[in-house]
Amino acid sequence: MFTPLDEKFLLAYGEALMEWSYVENRLFRWFMHLTALEDEMARAIFFSARSFLGRSDMLDAVIERATFSNYGQIARQIIEEATQKANSYAGFRNAIAHGFVISEYSEKGRREFLVQGKHPTHLQSETGITFDRLKIASENFASLANLLSWSLRLVGGTDRPDERLQQLQKCHNKLLLLPNVPDQDKPSQKQLGRQRQRQAAGRKKSHK
Repeated sequence: MFTPLDEKFLLAYGEALMEWSYVENRLFRWFMHLTALEDEMARAIFFSARSFLGRSDMLDAVIERATFSNYGQIARQIIEEATQKANSYAGFRNAIAHGFVISEYSEKGRREFLVQGKHPTHLQSETGITFDRLKIASENFASLANLLSWSLRLVGGTDRPDERLQQLQKCHNKLLLLPNVPDQDKPSQKQLGRQRQRQAAGRKKSHK
């Protein structure tokens, strides 16, 4: 007899995929902004790549050659960092999209896992993606999509340039501290160390 899957797990599963779709959409918006193409043409080109890697490579090529007319240096740093972050998240997204859900029963009760067909049965509970990991990844996907959207709105305007620049710097800092591993809820010690180095270099530069 078929046992219905846990609704909370399925909701987390769907939320993670939905938040990833926003990441890809925001990257497309940056592609359209940097190429100055009309919507229809930009979509035809960007989504002609059948994989996320192909779209990411396309955006990288545009970033390398684009003229950043507003807030050039920080705008370039933001979209470069955001694209790298998306690349580091893409493998987890693929695991979600191409996995299947199983239920495991133990003395603690029942819980669901999202597993990969390539893993043998006896390893699936160890390698499977749990509810908690899905929730964390969904939050990180959402944060990345929001930062992409926020930064694009800022670079798209010229009023209050000092305020916009300040907000872009804040956006860049948030990107740098967004975990590189999508199902972790904190940045790594390596990320934190690099951030401290950047802050120290910035203070040293401002005192010159």
